[in-house]
Amino acid sequence: MLRYLAILMLMAGILAAQSFTLLTTLAGGNGQKGNMFDIVNTSTSSITVTSFDQNFWAAGTDNFEVWYATAGGGYAPVATNAAAWTLAGSTTGVVHGGPGTAVAIPIAVNVVIPAGATQAFFCTIPSSTTGIVAYTNGTAVGTVFASDPFIQFLQGTGNAYPIGSGSFAPRVWNGVIHYIVGGTIQPEWQVNQAGSSLDINGVQGTMFGKALSTVCTGATVTANFASVNTLMPFEVLLSPTASIGFSAGAMGTANGQLLNIGLGGPLLWLNGGVFMNFVPFPGTFAATFGVGTSPLTLSAQQIVVDPTNPDGFALSQAPQLDVTASGTQAITLTDDSAVAINLATNTICTPTSLTLYGTSYTQVQVISNGRLMFGAPNVSFTPSVAQALVDNPSFGIWTDFNPSAGGTMSASAMGGLGLAISWNAVPYFGSAIPNTFTLSLDAAGTVLFDTLNTLGVQTYNAWIGISRGNTGATDPGVTTYALGGPNAGPAGNGMIYNFGPATTITAGITQLMFLPNAGGNYDWAGF
Repeated sequence: MLRYLAILMLMAGILAAQSFTLLTTLAGGNGQKGNMFDIVNTSTSSITVTSFDQNFWAAGTDNFEVWYATAGGGYAPVATNAAAWTLAGSTTGVVHGGPGTAVAIPIAVNVVIPAGATQAFFCTIPSSTTGIVAYTNGTAVGTVFASDPFIQFLQGTGNAYPIGSGSFAPRVWNGVIHYIVGGTIQPEWQVNQAGSSLDINGVQGTMFGKALSTVCTGATVTANFASVNTLMPFEVLLSPTASIGFSAGAMGTANGQLLNIGLGGPLLWLNGGVFMNFVPFPGTFAATFGVGTSPLTLSAQQIVVDPTNPDGFALSQAPQLDVTASGTQAITLTDDSAVAINLATNTICTPTSLTLYGTSYTQVQVISNGRLMFGAPNVSFTPSVAQALVDNPSFGIWTDFNPSAGGTMSASAMGGLGLAISWNAVPYFGSAIPNTFTLSLDAAGTVLFDTLNTLGVQTYNAWIGISRGNTGATDPGVTTYALGGPNAGPAGNGMIYNFGPATTITAGITQLMFLPNAGGNYDWAGF
């Protein structure tokens, strides 16, 4: 054991690298899906922008993308030309707090800016998740907002997604720029190699991107082990904590390998438990296991004795597994807007598909004006029976809500059984009257409208119901909602709806439930 303990001691030579950071501001105050901005290299050497930290509008979990102007230069000439931009990288499941916190974005940007040159960037949350970034109103586009001896950060614009969808100026991107001056780029993460390879569910990291797998409680995952060094001694170091990058304190060897497991917490060994136990590597193998019912984080890194490696051993990447329970995620919508929830990739652990009118969907559009839609959204604030017939399939309380004027919205997974979207004290447009209700759909296709008794009194109309829409909906006329049921729905593809002031057409009802029936339509009940 002492021989292999020496292996860990050899890893203690920390690699040196020269890097710099520049904070713009974390003042927030405004927000959208992203920012375009310019960075000017004022030094006499090339610099490499390696990564960004981002300030967000509200706590949540989001995907993220970083783009750069392909030909270099400022963003203004190419602000609406998507073809002039290159995706530096994307990442999923970035967990972040609210405004005032710079969260590290695990994207290896690695864009070189020559001495004296300007480079445009676009940091953004794509439409696949619901959040927005926090930024600050500026004073003049193109003026220097923050600088150091090597770079200048210029005021730019706030932007919708994707490129070319709309902008707001002047705006100041909120975050931290990480860069190096001249030289080579110091990797953050060990990568798999022939001498030692380990992954979870096939996820591979890069020198600048963690191998992160996120699954829901109760899932089954597969760990894959490989090495060309068959029968050479090997072990796997396990930690119930997140793996760490070089800039966060990961140790490295004099020959460039990185130990990305944090050594400060409780550690276990795959073969030996509390004590390391190097055994002959048996050849490529896989191990499948269930993750249980409790949230957890686990990181691992394989060590294989390798006579061909200058260190005498080979390290694999350090994959990290995050197990999350079904939960709740904030939704940020402005007036007359929509956001898509991908059922297969969201982080609240919904079923991967849901069924409406017998059709399975993997994406749901949440519309600020009180509807869930399946297909391209319609964000109109004016409800009508005619439009409900020709829109994509939908259900909801369709009227003119304005979540940007107050209240909150959220998505939850109903304990992993479905998807529920809640409007909490969201006012009508042009009014302070709050509205609280929830729309939900479970895996069996049951639709529920809940807390209808908390709709505020208003005079303009609402369409409240469920419609097959442009997949064959017909109009049988209004349904008078009342307590009791289940009541037989209309024949064929008839919509079930009522139209008029919301508090009038749902008077005396707290819940409406729509139940799939044998005819391919829905029956309904009031509670």
